[in-house]
Amino acid sequence: MFARKNILLAFSFLEVLSFTSATLCTNFVISVTASASTQVIEPPPANLTDPAVFFAYLAKTLTAEPNFTPTTGTFSISVRHCRTGAPNNHQTPPLQFLVHGATYDKTYWEGFGRDEYSWEKFALSQGYDTLAIDSLGNGASDHPDPIQLVQNPLQRAIIHEIVLKLRRGEIARTTYNSIIYVGHSYGSATGVRLANEYPSDFEAVVLTGFSVDSSQVSVALAGAFSPAQTVSQRFANLPQAYLAIASEDVRTKAFYSGDGSDLRVAINDFATQGTTTIGELLPFGSATAPNYRGPVFILTGDNDILYCGQSRTCLPGPKSPVPQTRTVFPNANAFSYRLASYAGHSLNNHFSARDSFQSVHEWLTGNTL
Repeated sequence: MFARKNILLAFSFLEVLSFTSATLCTNFVISVTASASTQVIEPPPANLTDPAVFFAYLAKTLTAEPNFTPTTGTFSISVRHCRTGAPNNHQTPPLQFLVHGATYDKTYWEGFGRDEYSWEKFALSQGYDTLAIDSLGNGASDHPDPIQLVQNPLQRAIIHEIVLKLRRGEIARTTYNSIIYVGHSYGSATGVRLANEYPSDFEAVVLTGFSVDSSQVSVALAGAFSPAQTVSQRFANLPQAYLAIASEDVRTKAFYSGDGSDLRVAINDFATQGTTTIGELLPFGSATAPNYRGPVFILTGDNDILYCGQSRTCLPGPKSPVPQTRTVFPNANAFSYRLASYAGHSLNNHFSARDSFQSVHEWLTGNTL
């Protein structure tokens, strides 16, 4: 079913190798040329670090009448590719394409160095290769204009181009014929739009920290963002429109369930957080994927206050926001979901993570993926 062809890499990269007894992981940079229609935004004032100026500009920008322009660029995208050590009868295994949420980067999937929180290691143990990316403007990827360029349409176009490279065998000397999209939060919302725009890119879609009801995202994170350079010295050299969550308490309450997580993990999460941009906060198109006809799985914490609706608790039952996410994929050939026990929004970093990972991979196996 899966083919492998060895070719010269079509890009230059800096390799950093990390080994375990069963796997080989490589960090490198891909050069990607992509085009998209991005929204034209009024440039920010010079004193955006002034809170009053920042929030006034943010409100004006997010409610402005959209005007779009064609955008093309070539960008350096940092990725982490891991090969499974599980037996595969010399066939190329399916690949999980991992896309992080806002204010995270590709290390989200590594579990802060703790095996029990590592989606990556669990997937590898189940016979999957993985490719985790730093989305444009995040992690070790390029950090271009955070208003005009780092917007979701261009990020989607970049992901699509990477998928084409994977299928042509231009990444890691391997041709992948089966690719599974796995997103978290903002990465899940991105996945919905990708599935609709490029329905043949992925054999399956797994969305975590997500539901059809996003009404509480703006409530839980109201006023949470500030220019990242005012939050941490790590971001001192970034333009003012790169943003971070300013309060450890706000981030912890929004992303973690106190009963189901280790406070030390939440503290480390805040200390090592990444960024988002004003451009990423813009509305970015239809939230449904009628063009996608493959299988879909939703994994969301039962205490995810961002995506559980006004009750802030995702109760079981057909009227709960998570099972209602079936309406986002009206033509999917299979749909299932799991509520992660005692888990908040960043569900990988909760005590129930291993059970959550297991449920997804059992579903993948059941769908012969």
